[in-house]
Amino acid sequence: MTRPAEIEHNLSALKSLSSWVNTYEGMFSKAPTAMCWSPTKDLGVKLEPAFGIKTSAGTRVVTLWNAKTSELNQRVAGISIYLMQKHLPLSEHPNCECAILGLRKKKLYVSIKVPTNVASMVASEFAWVDQFFETMKQVA
Repeated sequence: MTRPAEIEHNLSALKSLSSWVNTYEGMFSKAPTAMCWSPTKDLGVKLEPAFGIKTSAGTRVVTLWNAKTSELNQRVAGISIYLMQKHLPLSEHPNCECAILGLRKKKLYVSIKVPTNVASMVASEFAWVDQFFETMKQVA
């Protein structure tokens, strides 16, 4: 990185992560990864949580969010958590909780707070994307 703003932005994120990690004494581990596909496989979403952590309640798989242009809110976090719950191979970790840590606001979004309409939102968006690609194939 050469731009001062990038350096400052990433340094701030690392400090935020460090302060959050220091509140946990659990063991950190490599988190499982997966691909999530639309029904026609025209769109794939790579799911790569940053790490897993063992807490007194069980395992938590954590994805980090540090985007400046897209604000992390309950709806966005809920969609991401839903995809992780549905597609990550978590059978080795009973009672595993998926979470997204927003480094800018130091806010943790967890699976117990996923909005109830997320599954239908994801299905609707995937259907729209598949229809878009199908239309583009016909036009081309």
